[in-house]
Amino acid sequence: MGMTAEEVFRLTGELAGVLPGARLDNVFSPSEEELVLRFQGGPEKLRRHLLISAARNAARIHLLSRPFEAPGKQTNFCRLLRKHVRDARLQTIEAASGERIVDFVFDRGGNRPRMTLVAELFGAGANIILVDVDNKVRGAVRERREKNRDLHPHRPYVRPSASTGAARPGNVPEPVEGETFNRAVEAYFDGIIESENLRRRGRELLSLVSRERKRAKGRLSRLEKSHAEAAGFEDFRIKGELLKMNLQAIKPGCDSVKVENVFEDGSPQTEIKLDPTKTPIDNLEQYFKKYKKLKKGLVKIDELLPGAQDRMETLQELADDLNAIASGDTHADSDTLEEISERISSLGIAPRRRFKGRRQVNQGPRRFRSSDGFEMLVGRSNRENDQLTIRMARGNDIFLHAAGFAGSHIIVRVPRGKTAPLSTLLEAAHLAAHFSKARDAGRVDIHYSPRKHVSKPKGARPGLVHLSRFKTLSIKKADPARVKILGRRILPEEVENET
Repeated sequence: MGMTAEEVFRLTGELAGVLPGARLDNVFSPSEEELVLRFQGGPEKLRRHLLISAARNAARIHLLSRPFEAPGKQTNFCRLLRKHVRDARLQTIEAASGERIVDFVFDRGGNRPRMTLVAELFGAGANIILVDVDNKVRGAVRERREKNRDLHPHRPYVRPSASTGAARPGNVPEPVEGETFNRAVEAYFDGIIESENLRRRGRELLSLVSRERKRAKGRLSRLEKSHAEAAGFEDFRIKGELLKMNLQAIKPGCDSVKVENVFEDGSPQTEIKLDPTKTPIDNLEQYFKKYKKLKKGLVKIDELLPGAQDRMETLQELADDLNAIASGDTHADSDTLEEISERISSLGIAPRRRFKGRRQVNQGPRRFRSSDGFEMLVGRSNRENDQLTIRMARGNDIFLHAAGFAGSHIIVRVPRGKTAPLSTLLEAAHLAAHFSKARDAGRVDIHYSPRKHVSKPKGARPGLVHLSRFKTLSIKKADPARVKILGRRILPEEVENET
C-alpha cells in the first residue's frame, strides 16, 4: 500500500524546508523501481539521500536516515538522470493538494533549460518521469502507453487525472514528539518491505520444501510397503520347507500344490503357488532365495525407516513454519528465516543460502530512542549482529542480549563522558527480549556489558560472541504493543532483579 495524497502533500512540505537550493551530487538505482538522489548543501548545508520508489506495493518518497551503500550497477533511467540533472540545483519541490504527484524542478544553470523529475506515487500505476522544459518526456522508469497518454521519450507529458489520487484513510502512524513525519514514513515502509521480503522468501522455501516433502512421502510409502512385505519372510521359509518335505509328490508343470502344513496345529492343508516353467527343485530354491532376500532386506529397511519418518516429520514442521511466514501469520524475522534456510540446507535439499530479500536500499539495524534520549540499535540477522557489535559499537557502548535464546544484539550508544541510566537499560532489555526467541517467555534474563568486554571467538558462527564480564537484568515479558509505538520508544518496567 503506497502513500495517500494527504501523506504525500504533508511529506513534500517537510522536504521543501530542507532540500531546495541543494545540488544534486549523484543519482543511484538500488532496483529497477527505485532511485536515490544524493543532495549536497541546501539550507542546512548537509549531504542527504532522498529515496523515490515506484514500487507497486510501496510507492513513496522520503529521506534516508541510515547510511546508504551505492549499488554497483545502474539502470538506463539512472544513467539518463546523471546525464541531464546531475550537478543541477533543486529549485522547488511541489505537490498539489489531493494528488499523489510530486514535481522536483531542477535548475541546471547557464543557458541550459530546467528539467522536472515527476514522481507519480499511484501504487500499481506508480512511475518516475523526467520531463524537459518543453513538457516532453525524456525517459521514465516505466516507459509505456496508457489510456490517455504515452510515456515514451519525446512524447508530450500528460498529467494523469486527479481522480487517480482519490482520498483514502492514511496509513502512516503519527510520529511521536521530537520525530519528523519523514522518519515515520521511512519506518512504516521499512516494516512493509521487510514483511513482504520475508513472505516472498518464505513462499520460495515453502515450494522447495513441498517438493521435497512429496518425494519423502513417496519414499516413506515405499519403505513401509516393503517393510510389510519383508515382515512375512518366515512364510517363505516355511513354504520352502514344505516343498522340500513333499518334493516327490510335486509333478512338473504344476502351478500349485496342496500339502499338509506340519508347522501349524492340526496340520491344515496349505496351497503353495508354483512356477510351472520351473522344476520342483527350482521352485523350492526360489522360496528359500526369497526368504533370505526378505530377511536381509528387513534389516536394511529397519535401519532406513526411522530416518525416513524423522525426515518426513521435519519437513512437515518446516512446511508448517513456512506456511505461517508466507501467509504473514507469525512474528518471524530474517533471523528466523535464515535458521530455517540453514535447516533446509542441512537436509541436503538446497545449497546453503543466507536470507536476502528483493534488492532494496540497505536497511541497516533497527533504530530506537530511549525516553532518556539514548540511541538504541537492534541487529536484524546474525551477520548484522556481528557487524553491529564488533564493527559499529564503541567501547563505552552497552551490549545487551537475551540469555540462552537466539535473538538480536542490542547496542545502546553512550556518548563519551556519560553513563546509560537504568531506565534506558530497561527499555533496551525489553527490545532484547522482544527481538529474540524469548519473546513469549514469562520472564527473561538479559545479559548486558560494555562493548569493550565483548569479543568474537575465532571461527565462531555468525552472531556468537563471548562476554568476559556482564550483569543481568531479569524482566517480565515484553509488550509488543510498546515496541510498535512509533518513535521507537518503549516504557520502562520495574526491574525484577539485578546482579
